[in-house]
Amino acid sequence: MKFSIFTVMLPDWDLATAVAKLKQYGYDGVEWRVTNTRKEVKNDPPSYWGNNHCTVEFDTILDNAKKVWDLTRKAGLKTAALAGYSRADDLEATKVLLDAAKIMHAPLVRVGTPRYDGKIRHDVLFKAARKDYQKTAKLAEKAGVKACLETHMGIITPSASSARRLLDGLDPDAVGVIYDPGNMVTEGHEETKMGLEILGPYLAHVHCKNGAWERKLHTEPGEHPWKPGTATPLDEGIVDWKKVLGCLKAVGYKGYVSFEDFSDSRNTEDKVKFNIGYVKSLL
Repeated sequence: MKFSIFTVMLPDWDLATAVAKLKQYGYDGVEWRVTNTRKEVKNDPPSYWGNNHCTVEFDTILDNAKKVWDLTRKAGLKTAALAGYSRADDLEATKVLLDAAKIMHAPLVRVGTPRYDGKIRHDVLFKAARKDYQKTAKLAEKAGVKACLETHMGIITPSASSARRLLDGLDPDAVGVIYDPGNMVTEGHEETKMGLEILGPYLAHVHCKNGAWERKLHTEPGEHPWKPGTATPLDEGIVDWKKVLGCLKAVGYKGYVSFEDFSDSRNTEDKVKFNIGYVKSLL
């Protein structure tokens, strides 16, 4: 297995600082956050999803892709992935990500699936997403870069089995799945080894974080007392990472384990240093 960091978890570092620190602490690659920083947050303090200094801006990525790749390469790192925020129905955005990935030598890009809020039936969303991913697969095959959906709460593919169902029959060299056990604490949990076996050749990338549920101290009669909590340190949440890593080894996974730690009990540098040491101690 190889180790990288999804730069969304490094909001107070710029790109050059990120690659230097990742190399210092023994990482193999970097998964770049790709989106546009909203104008209204650019003067705010650094934050994961707001003014994040470790972001490759989507609107200018093709102009800056070679510069970012040179920065990555000179630090002795690989590009593990480009993590965009567009969905498979936005083919133009997918084309941009794929073109940037070729320049930056990224093996995969993240392309999302629709959210599920109960307003539109799942089967309607699923059929549309399947058609969009069929088109995405053709673009990815032509580019020689894999397009991957992520197991994520709140969307139509929160679990391994739902992700496999959406992609089943498409070329696994063109499309795949980012397996995220931390997200599946909230929604989509399945027995780990079974989920990995279900994904089979579509298992392309792994996100590494942890989380837990919280019990409300006071509830009204009939009110559900449990809710998804805030992110926890990697060694404190519900996900048994020793088990997950063992299952990944058992199915022959050799790709990236990419850290995405949104907990705040350690500062950025301490998290970067601790997490890789902790996971290596479990192998």
